[in-house]
Amino acid sequence: MLVSTAGAAESAGHTHAGAVCPNRRSPIATIVFLAIGVSVALAAAAGLFGRWEPTALFCLGLATLAALVASVWVRRPSRIWPWAAIATALALFLAAGVERSALHTMGDLTSSRSLLPDLLALPGYVLLAAGLLATQISCAPKSPAAGRKVTLPNGTFTIDTVEFGDRTPPGCQPGPSCVQLQPGFQAVLIWLKVEGDAEGAELALISNMKDATLQSDDGTQTYASMVGDSTRFGAAGETKSVRPYLAFAPPQGSRNFVLHWGNNPPIRLSK
Repeated sequence: MLVSTAGAAESAGHTHAGAVCPNRRSPIATIVFLAIGVSVALAAAAGLFGRWEPTALFCLGLATLAALVASVWVRRPSRIWPWAAIATALALFLAAGVERSALHTMGDLTSSRSLLPDLLALPGYVLLAAGLLATQISCAPKSPAAGRKVTLPNGTFTIDTVEFGDRTPPGCQPGPSCVQLQPGFQAVLIWLKVEGDAEGAELALISNMKDATLQSDDGTQTYASMVGDSTRFGAAGETKSVRPYLAFAPPQGSRNFVLHWGNNPPIRLSK
């Protein structure tokens, strides 16, 4: 259930507890692509392509780069630059491979070889490492607010994680349960764990949402704009867990947020 401050409510569907992005696409296409790529690489290593081996490997690298760019274009992650860095790294590796093939320096470790392929590949390693590290950090942010309890008149919650992005939930795919923010605003999503009565969790959030505000270091104060829950069901259809959240939409430039909610002490969030 999603509830906005304007009082409009709509069904958000159900996702697994702990999921950040509902409506994730099936991994079948990824598995098929990996299977084809591994098969081509093994065939090349076995010498099955003969003199067409450089062409086959170039096509494989080009297809990998195209697949990455297409995936980023379709999924629209909240942070683009790590994926741009990875794509640039793959392009540099591809260019270095073409140069090695053209200069016939593949496997040549002599001091007289051309250094142009190495000059192309070395920055690629730096970009690849930076991109991969950035995606891991952004996928699992650790908030100093994690573990803090929030006591409300109708229920008690524990802050699980805090996420940031340009949509709610951050990183979600376009669909009925994904809210894209207007330019100039960012999404701050506070995931909560229910303490005690799970059935009354949604009522407690709705009735106390108006008392929740975020204050940034520039003095900007933002009221909660949405509450909801992510529900996981058991094999017999019974409710096993409810993971509620509280969403804010502060200006894009705001940083260093502090949550003020009812009579609870101020809670500092990340970013």
